Amino acid sequence: MVKSWAVYSIIRIALFFGVFAILMVANTPFWLAAIIAAVFNLCFSYLFLRNRRDELVTDLQARRAAGVDAASDEAAEDSPVEEQR
Repeated sequence: MVKSWAVYSIIRIALFFGVFAILMVANTPFWLAAIIAAVFNLCFSYLFLRNRRDELVTDLQARRAAGVDAASDEAAEDSPVEEQR
């Protein structure tokens, strides 16, 4: 299953580059096209991607509640080094 953050990010990136490409084809200056695309992306995602954003928040809260321990992360990173010794 695709993670909720990946879907949300892909939609936002595709939307930005879609608007940016349309503005570039319309001979809008580069810097202005980037600003307009970013503002449009922000407004669109705020208004229409609420469900995706809520899924993302729920997923992040579940991961935090699962309690990924920093010590276990350090042990996982150090294990290949320890095996070589």
